[in-house]
Amino acid sequence: GSNTWPDQPPCPVQPRFGNTTEVVDPCTIGWVPIVPQPTPTLPPYVLNYLSKNCLKAALNNLSLGSTNTFFRQIFNIFDSSSNLHISFSESSLPTAYGSINYLPTSSLGPIADITLDTTALLSCSNEWMAYVIIHEVAHAGMYANIIQWDTTSSQHETMMSQYLTRMALSLTTVYPSLSLYDAYAMCYAGF
Repeated sequence: GSNTWPDQPPCPVQPRFGNTTEVVDPCTIGWVPIVPQPTPTLPPYVLNYLSKNCLKAALNNLSLGSTNTFFRQIFNIFDSSSNLHISFSESSLPTAYGSINYLPTSSLGPIADITLDTTALLSCSNEWMAYVIIHEVAHAGMYANIIQWDTTSSQHETMMSQYLTRMALSLTTVYPSLSLYDAYAMCYAGF
């Protein structure tokens, strides 16, 4: 299911029976009850400018989930290093679900600036949103030399040949109802 945050309703709130308020989440079909959740605190080297709750939930599910995933192995380098920064923001992207701009020099030092799409991505499943985040963080890891990238091939070719299984397993760890077959299909479709 989707996380909702009490301090910032993500979607149109509609009253229901009694004192229960439910939210229509644009990322999933159906009703999602508002359950008070603590807002997680990300480390200072992870800059989270996401405002859409479903995108924040996907990032939080990945970043606060099992530490033994491909995503966390890369993310943990950014979240524990004062020399590397990663930024998550959102915008309308006409041709992609996500993009990355790696700045080797900035006022903060090296920063991987990831932008997530706010048009098509918001009508996708939580699993697809998480995949897009994993995909963009893999790009960040290659740019920052956290994971290997054979520069004689494209980053997508490297992801497919070296990291496809680890990316799929990151998804099934966070979303255990997602089959490994479907996780592979999502990852492969995203290249």
